[in-house]
Amino acid sequence: LSPNDTIGTALAVMHTNNVDIAPITDGRNGPFGAVTRRGLLSALVNGAPVSGAIDILLQGSVSRLSPDDEVVGIHGSAIPALVLDENGALAGVVSREAYAEALQACIKEFREQVSSIMNSAESGIIAIDEDGVIVMANRLAEDLLGIRSIESIGRHVLDVIPNTRLMDIMKSGKPLTGQK
Repeated sequence: LSPNDTIGTALAVMHTNNVDIAPITDGRNGPFGAVTRRGLLSALVNGAPVSGAIDILLQGSVSRLSPDDEVVGIHGSAIPALVLDENGALAGVVSREAYAEALQACIKEFREQVSSIMNSAESGIIAIDEDGVIVMANRLAEDLLGIRSIESIGRHVLDVIPNTRLMDIMKSGKPLTGQK
């Protein structure tokens, strides 16, 4: 987009590309700012015409990221953002939706890694949250308890293991191995 493009054009570009930020370039593909969907919609609500130029809405202080930035290192408040290469040329944009999808992929990968570690352990492991609700159990715990983890996850630990001291252990923070 250029500073002379209209609010309507900017919104159409964002809709077509499914992004919530659009860079404003200087004609040499050098970004010097951006407009956000939220900013454009706010302008319309406040009476700006759809045919109005976006130059007055230009945000020069948008987040700028590198193509090498890891998604887990980017704070959510930095999104939406422009992605600039080492020469300062526009390499892309990061929308809220793309950021959320990337975070979900990271969480999925992390859960798979934790599950792999838990299932390779030689002990039964049950993980509970602060309320005592089971959030994870490994295969050996399934064998020891006689209940599949899919059936125990989401239930209170005392419903699955009536005489357990896991809640006491959780509160004290002191491990107690071999405790059922």
